[in-house]
Amino acid sequence: MMETVNFPKGFEILPAKNFEHFQLIFQLAEEIIPAFYADHIDAAHLQFFVHRFHAPEEIERQIVAGNLYFIFSFNGMPAGYMALYPHEDYLHISKLYLLDRFRSFGLGKFILNYIEQIAQLNPACNRLELLVSIGNPRGIDFYLRNGFEKKEYVLSRYESGYAYEDFKMVKALK
Repeated sequence: MMETVNFPKGFEILPAKNFEHFQLIFQLAEEIIPAFYADHIDAAHLQFFVHRFHAPEEIERQIVAGNLYFIFSFNGMPAGYMALYPHEDYLHISKLYLLDRFRSFGLGKFILNYIEQIAQLNPACNRLELLVSIGNPRGIDFYLRNGFEKKEYVLSRYESGYAYEDFKMVKALK
């Protein structure tokens, strides 16, 4: 039987279901991504990345394709978002972003527990996977502390011409 995640008072994870939600995610991405990655990723690529992968129409297309988007809310205020891509035997965490003012309160651990609950809905799911920028030591440390392991180095190339260096990280569930 699946355990229930008890979130801190006032914190909610809400499924993104309509265009208004998709627009909110886009607005959050416009604030979070440039601020978070500015120290190690070119500003022009960050703008490309936000507009290419977080545009409301793109989010809608991804949801129609079977991906899951969620909005984080704290005391009724938008706090961040995530995107999950289900596969046959694993769940890919594509996006997991909190506004800076909501970081370092332990919310990430609650969110990861929630993601594990979602993964357990598929009996064949045996792991969580994600990519994390090699220029994001705080993120790498967070995932390592929460049971993920670095599996491989990945170089992603984008149509903007930018190449992005990541670690593929995996957490076994079974």
